[in-house]
Amino acid sequence: MIKITKTAEEQILNYFNGKEITPIRVFLNNNVKPSLALEPDDLHENDIKFQPTKDLIMIAEKEFIEKIGDINIDFNGMGFNLTSKTKPIYNFY
Repeated sequence: MIKITKTAEEQILNYFNGKEITPIRVFLNNNVKPSLALEPDDLHENDIKFQPTKDLIMIAEKEFIEKIGDINIDFNGMGFNLTSKTKPIYNFY
């Protein structure tokens, strides 16, 4: 399951201001330091869809969610904090 705070929801909706709201993918970003990240994307065949709020749809690969568990998304004023029960806090800017 993907949960999102009201503050994070507001920031994502601000991003889409004046544009069509598309699903937001939660994924493992394997750059220099692996971290959880967000990006607008389309729903794919192997995805799970969550609707944590009336206006947002969050998506992730089914296998990824099974491995990582529940994900919480918050916004701290500087960026998004993505946390899970199996991983420490990650930042997405």
